[in-house]
Amino acid sequence: MRKIFGFVLVFAVVFTVLMVLHPGSTPETATDSKAEWTYGPTIPASTLKDPTLANAPTLQNSTDSDYACRDSEGNIQHCTDDQMAKAQAELQKRWDTYPEWLRKKCVSFTTMDTEAHCEVTETVAYLNKHPGETAPWTETFPSDEH
Repeated sequence: MRKIFGFVLVFAVVFTVLMVLHPGSTPETATDSKAEWTYGPTIPASTLKDPTLANAPTLQNSTDSDYACRDSEGNIQHCTDDQMAKAQAELQKRWDTYPEWLRKKCVSFTTMDTEAHCEVTETVAYLNKHPGETAPWTETFPSDEH
């Protein structure tokens, strides 16, 4: 069960990043409203013992990333400023839900793939230590219900 959840978590992180960087490559939803990923509860920055962990690390625009941006023909290229801003904003949304210990472990990773790898690795480790629980900072899939 943990392996399945780990796979689903990895898939969700990758899918979320790809939706931000390649919005045209994902199918449009058939609903009138745009579904958004929801994350766990936000942890207020004022509750952090180390206030420097309030902001997510600044992502580097790297073409050696599995999540690097691609042009219309699928060739890897540097992300546009707009794509990087969207990726940074998405990371900050997730970061705001991370407990402080997870932020400490992942703060030094500054590319999209190393940050995602840190999040997934540490989440799986958490789930292994807490069988039967869910990690409160993980995202949930958008609902098709209105």
